Amino acid sequence: MKSSKAFVRSTILGAALATALPLAALAQTAALPEEPTHGSTQVSKQESESDLAKLATVGKDQAIAAAIQHTPGEVVGSELGVENQFLVWEVKITDKGKTTELYVDAGNGEVLGMDREDEGSKGRGEDENEHEAEGERT
Repeated sequence: MKSSKAFVRSTILGAALATALPLAALAQTAALPEEPTHGSTQVSKQESESDLAKLATVGKDQAIAAAIQHTPGEVVGSELGVENQFLVWEVKITDKGKTTELYVDAGNGEVLGMDREDEGSKGRGEDENEHEAEGERT
């Protein structure tokens, strides 16, 4: 009798965990702001590109890996920049016709924010200009 109770408990616990883990991941995604509100490296927009590169302890490849782990898809652009006075990697990912820009902390690799946009909602001219700019940044 005890073994059947243990089996029922472990089955219920397993089902609860199987449900809770995806919901926790969804809640984490939903909780991200569109732009970073914090970061490990605060800088001014007047910093030169070479100074920014020296301050970044997370490389481009690490930032892309963190972004893809958070939001799977095809990377279409990435650049080191300053957002709300924090040094971040801006990584653009497309998946199923939607583009997501993720802000990855250039100091510790944490995904700080994400901005989703539907490519179908843009005007044709905007879309072409964006792809030209992305090609330059990649």
